[in-house]
Amino acid sequence: MTGSWRNKHGVWRVRHEPPTVQEAIAAAEGLADDLESQVDIASSLMGVTPEVVRAEISKMRRLQTTRQTVIPSRFAAGPRGAAPRAVVVQRVPSRRPTARPAI
Repeated sequence: MTGSWRNKHGVWRVRHEPPTVQEAIAAAEGLADDLESQVDIASSLMGVTPEVVRAEISKMRRLQTTRQTVIPSRFAAGPRGAAPRAVVVQRVPSRRPTARPAI
């Protein structure tokens, strides 16, 4: 199928966005555990050299380690010294009818 075609409503166009290297790395992380396998998978998905993928992985890991040190582990609402507020989560039951028991 081409990028655009005609139908009764006019011309339809489809934008094609190839995946990024970060998306290929995320897919490779889901498929393999060791780093070399991830590099091979991501480079074959994107059609780039393994060196490009290794550089991107190291850049992503550097960003992840700096983010983890910046984000606090606990958030408290209200003034300092006050007890943290409780969060209440309620389950909303489904409105789907249940199956009737066979008589």
